Amino acid sequence: MNLQTMKKSSVELYDWTRKQYPQADIIIMGHSYGAGMAAYLASVRYCKTLVLAAGYRDISDLYNKMIPIFWGPLKVFISNNIQISEYAKGVTASVYVIGSRADKTLNASLQENLSGCFKNSELKIFDDVAHEDYFISEDVIQYINTAIE
Repeated sequence: MNLQTMKKSSVELYDWTRKQYPQADIIIMGHSYGAGMAAYLASVRYCKTLVLAAGYRDISDLYNKMIPIFWGPLKVFISNNIQISEYAKGVTASVYVIGSRADKTLNASLQENLSGCFKNSELKIFDDVAHEDYFISEDVIQYINTAIE
């Protein structure tokens, strides 16, 4: 898969879902790497709500956690760059950005930066949710359920 096929797949899934459930409110959610396609999809298709857990502004935020060399002009070497900060400009939905002080992969300060990319976003930082535990944390699930009501 590359960026174009990921985008195409996300739009096709959305279109199929919209056709199957024409009256449903669509909520798009993404976690970590998947936050990129969630934000992209919300920028090109209507949704009621976008929820991003442990997201990033562009893929260099994620890559720099592993190999911190993709700064400034060196970002040009990233192929298939998923740029949530750019997609954010086209998002009209309510956006909920979720992070945690215990997330060692994509930290809370990065979530603050990401939240600032959207026109209409709410930031929620938890204290004790590990990177892989957002969608199994009772506190996070309760927060999301309240947000999407």
